[in-house]
Parts: sequence; C-alpha cells; structure tokens
Amino acid sequence: MAFVGFEMFYRFMPNNYTLKHQELQKRYKTVEVLIFGNSHTFYGLNPKYFDKPTFNLGNLSQSLYFDQMLFEKHIDHLENLKFVILNVEHFNLSAVVNSSANNLKKHYYRSYMDLDVPIVSMWEPKAHLLFLNVNIQQNRGLLARYFREGTLLYSDSNGFGTNYPKAKALNIKKNVKESLRRLEDHLIDFSENTARLQSIIDRCKSKNIEVILVTMPYARLYREGVNQKKVDKAFLTCRTLDAKNDNVRYLNLYDDHRFQDTDFFDADHLHDIGAIKSSKIMNAVLNTYDLK
Repeated sequence: MAFVGFEMFYRFMPNNYTLKHQELQKRYKTVEVLIFGNSHTFYGLNPKYFDKPTFNLGNLSQSLYFDQMLFEKHIDHLENLKFVILNVEHFNLSAVVNSSANNLKKHYYRSYMDLDVPIVSMWEPKAHLLFLNVNIQQNRGLLARYFREGTLLYSDSNGFGTNYPKAKALNIKKNVKESLRRLEDHLIDFSENTARLQSIIDRCKSKNIEVILVTMPYARLYREGVNQKKVDKAFLTCRTLDAKNDNVRYLNLYDDHRFQDTDFFDADHLHDIGAIKSSKIMNAVLNTYDLK
C-alpha cells in the first residue's frame, strides 16, 4: 500500500515538469522568446523582466540532449516564436547521453513532458514505477516536503525557479568546492552537443527564428578553481557557432564585471535579485533586434 501510495503521489501531484509542459502548451500562440537550459538559466533568466512574451523551459540538470528533444516537440506549434535562448557552457557541452543526470531524469521527461526518450528501455521497472527512481528516504522526504509546504512546485507560471531567494543565499566559500566537483566530468569532447546545437540553429533558421547562445555568470571563487582549458574551449565553440550562422548571437556573461559575488545564491547560481540583472541584460540584447 505504501508503494502504491508513493506511485500515485508521483503520477498525480503537480511538479515543475508538469507545470512547464502544460503552461507552454497554453502559450503556443503567444510566446515569442523561449529559454532552454539547466539550473543556471532556470534560476538566472526571469521572463517577468522581458518585454516580449517569454517562457522559461529550463530545468534542474537539463542537458542539451533534453533541450533538443523539447525543442523538436514544441517548435512547430509555437506560432509566434522569434527567439530561442540556449544556455551553453563547459558543463553541458561535455555531457554524454548516458550521464547520471540524464539517467536520473529520463523517466520524468517521458512521463511528465510526453517525450519519446530513446535511452528509456521499456524493460526498466523505473520506466513504469516512478517512485523507484529515488530511494525510500528521498521518497519520504519529498512527501514530507509536500505536507510541510503544500506543493512540490518551485517554478512560477512563467517557468522561472522561485526557491533561490537572496535571503537564503549560501556561503560561497563553503559551497564552491561542491560546485566545482559537481560540474566537472573530466571530459572535453564537445562534438555531440555541438551537433545538437547546430541542428537547433538550422531548424530555427528555416523558421526565421534568432538564436541567442548564453553562458551565464559564475562567482569569482568558482572561476578561480575551474578547468580553464575546458572553459576556453566552450567559449571558442560558442564564438564559432556565432561566426558561422547569421541567425546566432553569443552573449558571454561568465565573468561579466556587472556581476559581483553578492549576486549569487551559491557559487554557480544567481539568486532572485541577481537574476533580475541578467534578465534585464538579456532583454536589452533582444530589443536591439527591433532597431534593425
């Protein structure tokens, strides 16, 4: 009975995946700017501060693999889409298809966002029983959080992450080592994900959609400890895509002087106030297209 209860909880309780899936479909006729990416854009670009109707389809640990699948699922339904924003950085450029993050999330994208995910096997029990994707302690913790807060959502109706407020910002000095460990996979082959980006860019070009590649800001202590060779290669990859595609523009905020450590929730995520700054910068970039 406990297992049945957990599964019913997962199947019917609204969460970030179901919210984004449902809200985007409601806005097929109105959205002009669509944001993809992992937690850096999920928490870093707030549609509220964009002049054009904008939706944030980013999510925690969302890879370019799932960005591409979401793009392909929705692109033909977005009647007024003018801009696609893609978060591109050293972390997601090197991510492999069968990464631990993809394997953890793949059943959620299939079940909650109606994606046909090739790396999901129907022989896997986790494909049919969502509560098996995390251990019993995590299931109990999720249930406790629901009864404590009354919701599993930490995304607003525009898809922006709401649970990184400035008031609860972490100590970056204590957090930076964990951030560096979490974002380093020791891989430097970007070919697969560069091809994914080019596929999205080509499809956008065929529909007269502009593409903005953005590398989001990181706190100073993070930048001091990162694999700089890998970061430089990511910058070069973005600049190359910008140079070879006339519908692409690259915005690099990685070490932008307009951001200070006080703008960050932790070593690699902006808090809600810091996100206002990055959102206004991106909005200004989009508005330059109106002047052409």
